[in-house]
Amino acid sequence: MAFELYKPGPTSTTPMEDWLASGAIAAGDVVKLVAAASATAQGKVSVITGGQAGTDYSYGVAAHAAADGEHVAIIPHRSGQVWKADAAADCDNTKIGLLTTYLAASTLAVTTGGTISNNGNRVVIIGHEGPASARKYLVVFNHATIIGG
Repeated sequence: MAFELYKPGPTSTTPMEDWLASGAIAAGDVVKLVAAASATAQGKVSVITGGQAGTDYSYGVAAHAAADGEHVAIIPHRSGQVWKADAAADCDNTKIGLLTTYLAASTLAVTTGGTISNNGNRVVIIGHEGPASARKYLVVFNHATIIGG
């Protein structure tokens, strides 16, 4: 699982929204709203492309897997949420608070370093869970790269 809600925010409830999947979506995938989906009866979401130069604005995280055209529950990003995220390498405390993090294009794992452009800087690392080798960062989404941020 790429992302899992660790702390729901100021309330103990986690609101979910029902969307249609545009393409396959796995549990924990970060998703974006699909352009031109307003012509359909229900809005659609798809997995963000990730990478250092990604241009997608993220909307939320999938609560479960769904195939193309199936309903999928999405947890929208909200202020105060803390997420547990897969790391691309062993966790490193020197990366906490850096704005040079991005989601790997193929795995959506948190990656650090490099030159970030567009909306590549999606999360800010605030800590990690377990030993460094567990590869689980605690992150908050960068509000500049999310819809409604």
